Amino acid sequence: MGGLARADLREWNAFWRRWDKLTEEWPDAKRTALFEAGKASLTEVLSQINRRVSDPRGRVNRWQELKQSSGGGYVVITSEKDEVVQLTKGGEKTTSRDVTRYLEKGHKARTPSGRSERYRERLSAGKVIASGNAGFIVRGRLFYSWAKLRAGDLGRDAAEKALQRLKSAIEQGGSRLS
Repeated sequence: MGGLARADLREWNAFWRRWDKLTEEWPDAKRTALFEAGKASLTEVLSQINRRVSDPRGRVNRWQELKQSSGGGYVVITSEKDEVVQLTKGGEKTTSRDVTRYLEKGHKARTPSGRSERYRERLSAGKVIASGNAGFIVRGRLFYSWAKLRAGDLGRDAAEKALQRLKSAIEQGGSRLS
């Protein structure tokens, strides 16, 4: 009976050693799992942009970036705000973040003045939501919105894989998340 009690005590001590490693690794594992979830969501956003936006140079895709908080508590996919895409006649800057927002949510377009004889309409009826007193409103592409529908599942799967790697490392006696 003494040998059986000793074996149980060894397993008990081994359990607590693994538990201590887990509590040490948990903040890093959480940060890593969240970052993996963000990478999966970024891939989905880029896929939605490719489907919904005609951008042969890939500028809108290049603007998207994944940022993680300093504490590792959240991740966000946003467009970088530093790149100036265009300057208006009045000197106002249009940034990459502005263009991304216009593409996502839609924007107003100038109505024709009616004074030019050469004017040809560039907006077809399928691209305009409303007209008349509101002016032309161009429909948004909603690539963030469509990506958000799948982001939860993709993020959960990516986080699960990262946590499984942690579990494997701890069960094998290692202390670092690989």
